[in-house]
Amino acid sequence: MIYYNFITVILFLIIFILILKFRDVNVDNFETLNCLDPKNYSLDCDIVKIFNDKKINDKIINIVRADLQNNTGKLNKETNTELDKFIEKNNNTQKDIDSVINNIRRIDDDKKKKLNQYVDEKNNYNKNILNYFDNVKQDNETEQYIYSKDDFKKKNELLRNRLAEYYDAIKKLNPINNSIKCPVKKDDCNKNYKCKWDSSNDECVRKIDILILKNKYNKNELNLREIKNNNTKIYNLIINNGCAAYKYETVENKFVIETGSCSSDETNYFNVVEISDANTYNKYIRYEIKSTDIHEVEDDQYGVEYPFYIITPFKSMGRCVTYNENTLSITPVRNNPHQRFNLSSVSNYCRY
Repeated sequence: MIYYNFITVILFLIIFILILKFRDVNVDNFETLNCLDPKNYSLDCDIVKIFNDKKINDKIINIVRADLQNNTGKLNKETNTELDKFIEKNNNTQKDIDSVINNIRRIDDDKKKKLNQYVDEKNNYNKNILNYFDNVKQDNETEQYIYSKDDFKKKNELLRNRLAEYYDAIKKLNPINNSIKCPVKKDDCNKNYKCKWDSSNDECVRKIDILILKNKYNKNELNLREIKNNNTKIYNLIINNGCAAYKYETVENKFVIETGSCSSDETNYFNVVEISDANTYNKYIRYEIKSTDIHEVEDDQYGVEYPFYIITPFKSMGRCVTYNENTLSITPVRNNPHQRFNLSSVSNYCRY
């Protein structure tokens, strides 16, 4: 491209020089011009004689050709030199890129090798640990075994459910031994807070004031004692040989449960609310000020079976008791199986 542009420029210059030289020539007179007279030295005849002279034409052409070849040779040489430098620089750059790629591949291979080595060593370590414990036999074991954390939780839950079934069966077979014995005399009966006098049958009978709730998810049990408050049923939540008391921490915006005395303080009072359908459930979810639509449940929400009960603080209906593992807490009402309870007539552990 550079070569052809240069030739074009040279030709343009030649034509421009000729135009300047012969600008006074009248080309229209060439056809009728008579230059046979050797003494005719007019400018027009001189031009005609020059163009008719083959030697002069060949000389001009050779001069132009030689000049073009000389300039073109220099240009080609310079262009080739620059091109060689570019190719050399490009090759060096490619070598640097290949070196970087090889280093990255080597680092990646080393990383994979070390990772595989770590996985092998960890698996070998775990295998050795399991083999060690499997070979350790306790005095009360007939064979060596060890449970993983998940297996232990499953076995423990199965055992708790089985114990609950045994207590239910015992209660049905022997209800008297599992019941409170109330005094015979009326005066003694009225003094016993767990009993009351039945005037229709003229006898002292047990007060049904203990409410047993079992978590729908893990079957953990909570016991609540009924308290009359202006004909409204409220309850004490019995824990750790006392009653649960809660307080609100403003800084952390949460309730904290503590074990306290079963006093007539509102911080010891709880409501037991029956949730019979999705509308009721969503109503209590919306009581919590930070709840949004994503917290609400559908009519056919998977995993939710009605009816069930929630345990709410006396004057905070948007929060409820959550029983997760062995921990009690008060959290916002949500679609959480650890907050849902069923009524039960029989305790897993206690006699009333």
